[in-house]
Amino acid sequence: MLAGLAFSICAAALPDAVSGRILDALTGRPVSGAVVSDGKQGGTLTDREGRFVLSGLPGETADLVVEHPSYLIFAEARLPLGSRVEIKLQPSSIQGEAIEIVETREEDLRPMLLRQEPFPFSPEFKSSYRGRELKGLYRVCVAKDGEISLVAALQPAGTADPFVKEGIARGWAYKPLPKPACFLWRVTLRFNAQFQSPFSPQERAPPPPPPRLPRR
Repeated sequence: MLAGLAFSICAAALPDAVSGRILDALTGRPVSGAVVSDGKQGGTLTDREGRFVLSGLPGETADLVVEHPSYLIFAEARLPLGSRVEIKLQPSSIQGEAIEIVETREEDLRPMLLRQEPFPFSPEFKSSYRGRELKGLYRVCVAKDGEISLVAALQPAGTADPFVKEGIARGWAYKPLPKPACFLWRVTLRFNAQFQSPFSPQERAPPPPPPRLPRR
């Protein structure tokens, strides 16, 4: 566990959920835009008051993970479902102050994009998902230097989730930004029925023979 936690069980809370509030450990102010998840099923974002409800959880307990680019990662195992928690995050900066982050859209940052490499799917993975598609929703944050500072799944793209996170974290880069920025990125991964050449069928076809000139 990398941050302070105080929780109480409320019988009136949702039986398949963990709810609560995320606060700055130094200032006591609410932390908005943090990703709260169980590390498996998906996650949710805290609102302006730092509140969240993570529902639809199976079993009797759930692991809880909280991620925000300005704070150390928080993790707590086996919280009873129905718990209402208050979590205090420790700022990750040396100054001990949270960094102001701009909420934006992925398309608004595209002019600043320097690199966006394909996801590193293995041939075996592509073959096992041939003819299928996977969908996901991710929280992506970019630091002032243009490097990716956070990739967290709100709706994981199934078994492709590790490839997506690694691909974004290592394969994306932006030009330097005035302020750090975060956005939601929805992805649909389609695995074609057959492995295709990067060329179109017309480009793969052999060139036509030269026309025959009439004999004189």
